Amino acid sequence: MKTLARKDLTVQTADMVPASSTLPAFCKIRGQIAGKIGFEARLPAADWNGALFMAGCGGFCGTLLPDKPGFSNSILPALKKGYAVITTDGGHKGQNHKTGWAYDDPEALEIFAHKLLPLTIQGLEELTHSFYQKPAHRKLYSGCSNGGRLGLVAAQRYPELFDGILVGGPILDMTGNAGIHGAWLSRSNTTPDGDRILTPRTAALLQKEILAQCDALDGQKDGLISRPGRCKPDLDKLSCNARTVLPCLTSDEIAAAWKLYQGAQDKDGRPLFFGIAPGGEHNWPLWITGDENRPGWGQRAGENYLKLAAHLLNVPDLKAPTFDFNRHPAVLTHSSLPDLLDATDTDLSAFRKNGGKLLLWHGWADSLILPQRTVQYYEQVTTRDGSMEITQTYFRMFMVPGHGHCWGVPGTGPDLFDPIATLEDWLERDQAPDTLNAVQKSGKGDVIRSRPICAYPKTATLIQGRNPDLSMSYRCE
Repeated sequence: MKTLARKDLTVQTADMVPASSTLPAFCKIRGQIAGKIGFEARLPAADWNGALFMAGCGGFCGTLLPDKPGFSNSILPALKKGYAVITTDGGHKGQNHKTGWAYDDPEALEIFAHKLLPLTIQGLEELTHSFYQKPAHRKLYSGCSNGGRLGLVAAQRYPELFDGILVGGPILDMTGNAGIHGAWLSRSNTTPDGDRILTPRTAALLQKEILAQCDALDGQKDGLISRPGRCKPDLDKLSCNARTVLPCLTSDEIAAAWKLYQGAQDKDGRPLFFGIAPGGEHNWPLWITGDENRPGWGQRAGENYLKLAAHLLNVPDLKAPTFDFNRHPAVLTHSSLPDLLDATDTDLSAFRKNGGKLLLWHGWADSLILPQRTVQYYEQVTTRDGSMEITQTYFRMFMVPGHGHCWGVPGTGPDLFDPIATLEDWLERDQAPDTLNAVQKSGKGDVIRSRPICAYPKTATLIQGRNPDLSMSYRCE
């Protein structure tokens, strides 16, 4: 590899890695960009497809994860397809639920917020040009959660940076989801003495009861809540005062769970953010309830976001234990943080005119990043564009029943698909996706059922008399 000219890109190591049973041979390059962004790039030793691929990072980032499996913030699937790939630590180091790194480093915060995108892909362009002695013809981005937020940031702030963008479960409204909802989650799940209320046992009982009440509301009893907006569960059926057969839930557990389904409100009952959609309780031990040793990841991340906001805005009581739902939501939304961190701009006209394609998916069972906000954003974009037909020429969204947050927990229905192949068909063959062909696998890796995930606003409906476990038995309507 020739010496790089760019002063803001430093190569620390470069080694050839031989082919394995799962990956092709590649040149592994580690280094820094702009003095802050730790990266690992992998360049195929042969059969480079001429394209670049950047993966995002989850939570508040802070760790380099080049061998992360699956499609969530991972470079491995793209490397297998012949892409030159790159992943980063987000421009800082730390645990991905913590924010202390940003307290007194505005440059690091700005890199995390959006500058990571151009700096990283330009660094990969420099590396590949030096390695292959020819420019790339296409650039793709893929990210989930915060990585999904960055994907939308790319379409909004840097519309010419990528030809195609993959977005999963995006925390596009960090102010609302991490701030307002994060405070509501923490307060709803904490006693005045600081003890947590909800447990994995609570989640298991809720999952069983809510499925019994709401599974068939979409006309099919299949272990999935495909239309959670129709589900209005009666939690009192789980009350220890109402049940003659154990197990049951205490009044405090029922009240806490109901608050989470209800969503943040002010003292007069006016909604401030969406509530958690019923049907994702199998995810709660990871994201919401935690276990006997520590709170759920979502509660910890929300509390750390509020600590960062309190520090940056110099509002000491802007923290979960002292959050005022009548006063503090305005403090957050009217501050400088939304412009810096949120990805809620509905004007994607420059991205569309540049020929970009954006594919977004979100799980209806995502109990961490609330899917209703993503649906609201998509509908706002279609209103801005003038029609759903215009939006779908460049931006398609898929709502996945039973899918939680970025495959952090196995889904309760078919939710495994190849988003890269779908985007390639759209970019290279102009085949706009009407469906994602999703499968569900057993613990041994065998496919046990398949189903089409329809482009919003359509949903998959079983054709009467057909096998419900086969994708061909459904139509989008």
